[in-house]
Amino acid sequence: MKGKPFAAAIVAFLLVFLGGAAIAGVNGAFVQEVSAPATGGNDEVEKSTTSTTKAPDTEKLRHDLPTDKKDAEKEPVDKKKTDSTPPLLTITSPTNGSHVDTDVIVISGGVEPGAKVLLGDRKALVEGDSWKIEVELEKGKNLFRFKAFDEAGNHSSRGVIVFYDQPEEKEDEDADTTPPRFSITSPADGSETHDKVIRVKGAVEPGAKVYHGDRKAHVDGDNWKIDVELKKGKNVLTFKAKDRAGNRTTRSITVWYVGDGDTTPPHFTITSPDDGSETDDRVILVKGGVEPGAKVYYGDRKAHVDGDNWKIEVELKKGENVLTFKAYDEAGNKTKRSVTVWYLGDDDHTYEFWAAQKYGSCGEEIPYDIFYGEGKPGSVVEVGSDYGSGRVEVGESGHWEIKVTFEGSPVGETFNVTVDASTGESKKFTFTNTGGEH
Repeated sequence: MKGKPFAAAIVAFLLVFLGGAAIAGVNGAFVQEVSAPATGGNDEVEKSTTSTTKAPDTEKLRHDLPTDKKDAEKEPVDKKKTDSTPPLLTITSPTNGSHVDTDVIVISGGVEPGAKVLLGDRKALVEGDSWKIEVELEKGKNLFRFKAFDEAGNHSSRGVIVFYDQPEEKEDEDADTTPPRFSITSPADGSETHDKVIRVKGAVEPGAKVYHGDRKAHVDGDNWKIDVELKKGKNVLTFKAKDRAGNRTTRSITVWYVGDGDTTPPHFTITSPDDGSETDDRVILVKGGVEPGAKVYYGDRKAHVDGDNWKIEVELKKGENVLTFKAYDEAGNKTKRSVTVWYLGDDDHTYEFWAAQKYGSCGEEIPYDIFYGEGKPGSVVEVGSDYGSGRVEVGESGHWEIKVTFEGSPVGETFNVTVDASTGESKKFTFTNTGGEH
């Protein structure tokens, strides 16, 4: 008789594991409900057996996770890090390839709300999902490239070509073809400053307009002024004056921004030749040491710098030659060094004028070229074109070199550049603004 309860317990145990259904109970417990038919017949109610198992401690398990996994659960998603979609940018007016008969137009379009639209360094006016900007056209083909930047730093680019069909003027023997009078009075060319933003001013023919890139200077009568932001080191600032007849004059100055941080002049030495030395060679190699990253100049000529060494060839005149060199570091600080060399050879050298061009095309934001050559010491070489000009005096060695910018030149158009010497010689070259394609 004692064996029957034991056997019944065994049967109940097997029914729990073989015929039971597990359901989740309240408060996280696992409840396993087993229904077994009663042995007392059909009018007997089914009897239920319920077993309960404690749920795992999920909070404890979470705390047992590695630190980086817990942080991942808590760290919010940074949309800026995940957004890699370029912003929407369209140009709605004018249509690409359109022709206009006015030299100032408004370009407009659509953009993703919150994004910025730039034309070079100029920022367009953005209102909601629309933008616009006023631009000045040159005669013929004009290519404008715009960029939109969203808050995540993604960007889109769009371009438009507009042709300015300048109205033909009736032939007039008295037509004005004289470039406007234009000068820069402040700051001085080659000056240094600790101010990041400077005011450039000068004089201009009454009625003319003055531009620095796409920015228009303030003109009051025959005076003009404009504030310009500098970058560290050397800044070549180019300005253009345009009169009512469309004639242009270009002027440039160089300003060195020293800044408020590094004010220590760069390390700079001349190691060869020795000061006071004599030579029978008309052309000598001058070399020395310099702070890495600095640039070395002999007049307007740039020396070759390799690490902390520099060198440059210099042509001598008969007798005493005092050769002066300048080193500029990235902050615009300078160090000057000089060496005296005596040339004992015969002074029978004749100077034949010649000129050469370094590039012929450029795709920089402000396109430029370098012209160089040889001529009679003390003579003047002038480089001229419709979009940029320059003037340089031939050095004592007979060498000359000049950098000329062609700001405002039409993209894709090839134009003439003339090099004239005060001794009567003239050379012609061509230049193309490739608009970013080298």
